[in-house]
Amino acid sequence: MGVKRIIVTHPMQGLNMSIEQQKQAASLGAFLEYCYVGTLEFSGASRKSLAVYAQAMRAIGPAHVIVSSDLGNAVNPVHTAGMRSYIEGLLKEGMTQADIDLMARKNPAYLLGLQNE
Repeated sequence: MGVKRIIVTHPMQGLNMSIEQQKQAASLGAFLEYCYVGTLEFSGASRKSLAVYAQAMRAIGPAHVIVSSDLGNAVNPVHTAGMRSYIEGLLKEGMTQADIDLMARKNPAYLLGLQNE
């Protein structure tokens, strides 16, 4: 079909993908997008902890992960504050700064065509 770049957003919330399904998607070239909003209290019954997110990110491999906030509307925190909290939380969960740089900057840049393949 010619699709070269694809993102699976909210793999653990709305899609309820298992880690094995996420790994399979990554092995086919997909990027898994873990949004900070899914860790917040008001996100509902499918809320996941940062520890669960970090565990999934390590299992999938940061080379196939994107982190974003999915914030910014009237009922959510401001995007920039959310991303700061998200990154700080991931660092506390043992993710490295290099992993975060890959997931928050390099992988999105690649998907937008701003970085060489």
